[in-house]
Amino acid sequence: MKPLTTVRIQNIDPRLTAQHVAEFLQQHGLSRFQAFLCPADGPGEPAQTATITFKSEEDAKRALGLHGTVLERFSLAVDREFFGLTLLSPRQLPDATVVE
Repeated sequence: MKPLTTVRIQNIDPRLTAQHVAEFLQQHGLSRFQAFLCPADGPGEPAQTATITFKSEEDAKRALGLHGTVLERFSLAVDREFFGLTLLSPRQLPDATVVE
């Protein structure tokens, strides 16, 4: 069975970019991942969602420990209960970054 290495982070400040999310994860000792940030769907949408795929299952598990951590006044929700999919905004392509 393939290890689960992707997590979803919800409730990300709509002003932040994938690079901001990557820097946040690196500050918490996580590296070697791909981050895809799906922008809020419109002006009424209060937050963004990201999917982060790590090189190791251990890092994905450590990322789960960031649930409830505050980033720019927003309390993050981190989970793996989403079947590895994040809906993309039909109006804008996701912002992405890779950290090796």
